This record gives sequence, C-alpha cells and structure tokens, in this order.
Amino acid sequence: MVELSRVLFTDKSNVTSIVDRLESQQLVERKTDPGDRRVILITLTAQGCQLRDHLHGLHEAHICKQLNIVDLEQLAHVRDCLRAFSENIELYLEQIKASSLP
Repeated sequence: MVELSRVLFTDKSNVTSIVDRLESQQLVERKTDPGDRRVILITLTAQGCQLRDHLHGLHEAHICKQLNIVDLEQLAHVRDCLRAFSENIELYLEQIKASSLP
C-alpha cells in the first residue's frame, strides 16, 4: 500500500480505500508475500486483467486518434526531441550519482 501510494502520489489511506473498492468488484486481491508475511501484495484478478487490457486498448486508440493531427515527419521530429531530452536527463542523473559517491 505504501509503494502504491508513492506511485499514485496520494496517502496510504486513500490507496486502501481504492483497493477495497477494487477488491469488492473482484478486480484485485490481497495476498501475503511468501518472503515477508508483513507485506501485503495487491494483484489483479483474471477479471482485472481483462479490464486493464480493454482499457489499454481504448487508451491506445485514443492516443492514435490524437496523434493523427500530425504527419509522420512531424511525429519523427517530436520523437527525436524527446529522445534528446531523455538522454540529457539521464546524463544529468549520472552526474549527480557520480558526485554523491564517496
């Protein structure tokens, strides 16, 4: 729950409420971690996986529709800009990591 709350940028109580609702709809289930019984794992059920896959397909179609306003050359330019941006961030993070080593 703590890890999910960090990913979702919310507090643990909110995540607990969300998981409770998803569990009541049989979309997720709670399981104890075999390696550490104090840890609760949240896993998708088969029904949850089907819903995730369906929504992912709808999302992909929506993104494709939105990107249809630009041609392939423009899209390639955006991709190249994003790649350069990503590489610059990775370099920056490597520099920070290197400077923090003893």
